Amino acid sequence: MTTNDPVDPIAFEKEAHARVESVDPDVDLDTMSAVFNMLRVVNRLLHDLDTHVYRPHGLTWAGFRVLFSLWVEPGSPPARLATLSGVSRATISSVLNTLERNGLVRRTKESTDRRVVTVAITPAGERVVRDVFLAQHGRERAWLEDLDPAEIATLNGILRSLLDRPAPER
Repeated sequence: MTTNDPVDPIAFEKEAHARVESVDPDVDLDTMSAVFNMLRVVNRLLHDLDTHVYRPHGLTWAGFRVLFSLWVEPGSPPARLATLSGVSRATISSVLNTLERNGLVRRTKESTDRRVVTVAITPAGERVVRDVFLAQHGRERAWLEDLDPAEIATLNGILRSLLDRPAPER
C-alpha cells in the first residue's frame, strides 16, 4: 500500500478499536470513535480548504481566520484577534506582519495611549476575505451536500453544545 492509496475509514476505525482495546479493554469505544472521527474529518476538511481555497489565494489557514475575524469585528486589538481566531498571542504578531506586508490589514496606535494598537482590515483585505470566504463556502456546501437540512441542524446543535462547554480540567 502506498501513501496515496485511499483509506477505508470504517476499516481503519475498526483497526484503531482493536489496538486501543489491546491497551485497555475498558476504553469507551463510542467516545473514542466520536473524537477520533471528528479529528479525522477536521483534518481532511482543513487539508481540502488549504489546497483548494487558502493557498491559491495566497493565505494560510491562520491568515484567513485572522482576516475573517477582522471582517466580522473590525478595529480589534491583537489580543482580541488571537482569541477570536484561535491563534496564540505569539502567533498573532507573525500572522499580522504577513497580512500587513501584503496590504490586507493595517495596525494603528491609539493617540491617547501609544501602547494600545488596533488592527483594521484594508479595502484590499476586505476584497480578499470576501473572495476567500465565498470560495470556502462553495467547498463547505460540497462537503455537506449529501446531508439534509435536519441533519445539518442536528450536527450544528451537537457542535455548538460542545463549543459551549469548558474544556475538561483533568
